[in-house]
Amino acid sequence: SLFIRKPHKHALIDLNPQAKLLSANRPVRAQVTVGEYSYYKFKTALVDGRVTIEIRDRIGGDVEVVVGSFATPYPSVDNCQWRLAKKERAHEQLMLHTFDKHYCIGYVYIG
Repeated sequence: SLFIRKPHKHALIDLNPQAKLLSANRPVRAQVTVGEYSYYKFKTALVDGRVTIEIRDRIGGDVEVVVGSFATPYPSVDNCQWRLAKKERAHEQLMLHTFDKHYCIGYVYIG
């Protein structure tokens, strides 16, 4: 049987208005100073399947991406639902599955 969680009331409200809204399948080029964050967001209505976040590093170096839902609209290394760290490979993926306990319909925030 398929169980679909009802979205949290705050998940459908944008809790980080400064974050840049992303479009599906459109890459974003960004550079951030160590210890600082640039925030992005997207809205999902997916109830079955997965959302994939990719890092494609053309410069080299360590990259860490933190991801949060309505509970963490300003995700950080110390406070996030998901984390993706790229150490050596030029390409990494983070998959948010709809069955994950942190997944929720609504806004997803990336820092």
